[in-house]
Amino acid sequence: MRIIACVLTSLCVTASAAAADPSLRHVEYDVTTQVDGRASSTHLALDLVRAASDRSITLDLAESDAADPVRIDVDARGVVRCAHDARLSREAKLLVYFFALGAQNMTGLGRGDEWAADGATGDGAQHRTHFRVVRTPGPGRLDIAYTRTLDLSDERTDLHGRLVYDSFKVVPVSFDAAGENVRFTVRLTKDSQP
Repeated sequence: MRIIACVLTSLCVTASAAAADPSLRHVEYDVTTQVDGRASSTHLALDLVRAASDRSITLDLAESDAADPVRIDVDARGVVRCAHDARLSREAKLLVYFFALGAQNMTGLGRGDEWAADGATGDGAQHRTHFRVVRTPGPGRLDIAYTRTLDLSDERTDLHGRLVYDSFKVVPVSFDAAGENVRFTVRLTKDSQP
């Protein structure tokens, strides 16, 4: 009887562990936002759950004011699909987009290099994003100026800012964005990879 109980306990533990996807990487960011001159702070935690051979990724993103993390699938072009049509804050959307840049090989980029991307964002909007490497402040580090235009029906949003990206660790280290009546800064505070 003890053997059966041990086997059943082992199966239950294995089944519950398999139900929760282990994180391949865990990163956390502090966010400071100013809207119409009022400042607020929040926290974003992002887990890389899966990376596929077609360069698509699956993420879990937790915003400090949300009850549960959101499961997000991002294809190789950066198109985002949120489980249950969950809505992400503009800061979270930009973090997911910049994190998904890991699908592109950014090693070897240097000062003056430029590229652009466009397409669907997954929430009905179309984006046009332009990147230009302004400087390389350290090994693998890229300081990138960017502009991003989002078109959704008859609404247009323009953002511009700077992104510091670590091409060796394949992660955004920090970024800021400014648009009409909004400005925010996102800084990496924790990374499961040293």
